[in-house]
Amino acid sequence: MQKQLKVSINGKVYALTTDEHEQDIYDAAHLVDSLLLGKFEKQLPKGDERMALIVALQIATDLTKTRKLLAACEQRLEHLVALIDQEV
Repeated sequence: MQKQLKVSINGKVYALTTDEHEQDIYDAAHLVDSLLLGKFEKQLPKGDERMALIVALQIATDLTKTRKLLAACEQRLEHLVALIDQEV
């Protein structure tokens, strides 16, 4: 069920329509806002698009690293399960 939410990012309020869980959207908006503040508190950015791109790249980098780590953990878990199965 779609719902209307308002989030604040970089001092601006955005109205969203989403099927996602409310808290997930609020948490994501907080993460983006925190990254923006962390990246740009010491320098003046050259526009919202550039800021959004840099933050999106940071989030995508973190996601890529997490996916690789998850794949490695899944592979290790499969290996351990196979070892256990051999012992049984």
